[in-house]
Amino acid sequence: MNETTKLQKAVEATIAAGYQLNSEAFAYLTSIAQTEDPTELVNRALTQIEELEEKPLFIEKEFLQKQEHPQPQTQENTPQPTTEENTKQQETQPTPEATSLYEPYAKTI
Repeated sequence: MNETTKLQKAVEATIAAGYQLNSEAFAYLTSIAQTEDPTELVNRALTQIEELEEKPLFIEKEFLQKQEHPQPQTQENTPQPTTEENTKQQETQPTPEATSLYEPYAKTI
């Protein structure tokens, strides 16, 4: 597949998903089409966008660059509290129902 066809498929995938590329992002995809498949990069970006709470109208160059070199997600190896510890924590913390927001006026006088 030549570069133009790859680029065309990437742009079609973007439009089909309901997004647009800004001019810088398009230029970036054009430049990487020589060495990589821009469709794969766009698909990774679209997957990330679907996970966002607030979705953008335009896909920007910086967002595509982040997708090209994704940072691995690190999971902290913190020990999970046991059920006994969870129960103790729940017993010591007041629940919203137990705390009252009402303060009688006479208490301040």
